[in-house]
Amino acid sequence: MKKLEFRPDRSLPVHRLPFVRLGKKSVCYWNVPRTGGYSGGCATGRALALLYLRFRKENRQDITFLQYIVLDMFGVQSGKKATSGYKSLKGQMVGFFSEIDRFIHASVSEKAIYLDRLDDRKLLKSANMGLKRRGRKCLSQCTGKTNCN
Repeated sequence: MKKLEFRPDRSLPVHRLPFVRLGKKSVCYWNVPRTGGYSGGCATGRALALLYLRFRKENRQDITFLQYIVLDMFGVQSGKKATSGYKSLKGQMVGFFSEIDRFIHASVSEKAIYLDRLDDRKLLKSANMGLKRRGRKCLSQCTGKTNCN
């Protein structure tokens, strides 16, 4: 199983995130193994979301990345010839998540002090543990609920 790792040697801060992969001609903004089942995926997603929020707080650029993460999650980044409906959906996703990311950036820059108390290594460890999970586990880690039904 592939393990997620930080890439501190990369020049752009966004490329240092453990779920970003640099290719020869492109960047994949969601390169996460599809393992761990639903509950493991939930734990991995939560930990990676917190890492992303910390990244947004620490890198106060007015550049948005959330739309690229979502496009890669859904496999929409492909450069293949697309229908106009597909192009419209892709544009809608980019517009929607770009705008949400602007608000996320403003919010974490000013109000999310709790992000400063999080440890990147512990979050990455939690993400990798989620990739190993199997079966039905309680989802309280990602939903806050204690009833798993």
